Amino acid sequence: LGVHLYLNQRERYLFVTVNDTAKISCFLTANNSDVGRKVLWFWRGTEDTVTSILDCYGNKSDGKYHCRSEPRSATLEIHSAQENESGVYYCAYPIRKKLNFAEGSALIVGDSYTAKTSVELVKVPFKQNVLTSSVSLACVVRAVSGPVWLSWNISGRPSQRKTGLTRDVNGTFTFISHIPISSDNWTRGEVSCNVKFNSSQNVVTRSATYRALSDTDVRRCTAPLVSGILLLLLTLSVTLYRLYQTSDKGMHHSQSVATGAQKEST
Repeated sequence: LGVHLYLNQRERYLFVTVNDTAKISCFLTANNSDVGRKVLWFWRGTEDTVTSILDCYGNKSDGKYHCRSEPRSATLEIHSAQENESGVYYCAYPIRKKLNFAEGSALIVGDSYTAKTSVELVKVPFKQNVLTSSVSLACVVRAVSGPVWLSWNISGRPSQRKTGLTRDVNGTFTFISHIPISSDNWTRGEVSCNVKFNSSQNVVTRSATYRALSDTDVRRCTAPLVSGILLLLLTLSVTLYRLYQTSDKGMHHSQSVATGAQKEST
C-alpha cells in the first residue's frame, strides 16, 4: 500500500478564539480508497513533546476530540478550544508497523500577544561565506504567551522557515526564525518579517532595506573623522607645548640655582 500524507497549505496555521471548535484536516492519497479511518492524531505543545491524542478508527471521540473520517481524508475537531491547547497537530498513518507523519498544522487559540511582546529583525553576525556571499537575518519575537504565525517576504516573494522556541524565565516564550538570503537579494530589495498573534487580521511587520553609502554619506562620515583627527592633533600639540614649557622653566630654574651657588662660593 503506497500512502502519502499531506496537509493543505491553507491549514498550516489556524486561529480560533477561546471556546470555539477548531477543525484540522488531513488529506491522503493512496491506492486504497478507505484510509481516512486509520488516521491517528498527535499534538506537540510548548514543552516540545509529541503526545498521542486520538485514533480515528471507528470515529472514536472522548468528548474533547472527535475525528470525522472520509475515504481519503480525516478531520480532527477540538471542542471548546483553550489557550493551553495551542501547538502543532500532526496526522499520521501506519505503514508496515511504522508511522508516517504529515508536516503538521499549527493551532493558535486566543491571543499570544502580551504587554511585553516585541518583534525585532536583526542581522546575524557570522563569518561570511565568500563563495555563496549570503547574509543571515533573524526575526525575534519575545515575551509571547503561546505560538505565533511567522512568515518572511523577500523582495515581494513569501517564504516560510522553521521557527525555534525557547522558554523565558518569566514563563513566556521567545520565537526565533533564521533565513539566509543572497547578497543580491539583500541589496536589490526589501526583506520583511511578518508576525500574527491571534485570529484578527492584524499583522506586525518588521522590514529591513540595504542602503549603500552615497557620496553624501561618505562626506558625512568623513567630516567627523577629519574633525576628530584635527582635534586630536591640536590636543597633542598643546600637551607637547606645555611639556616643553615646563621642561624649559625647569632648566632655567636649575641654571639660576647653580649660578647663585657659584656666587655664594666666591
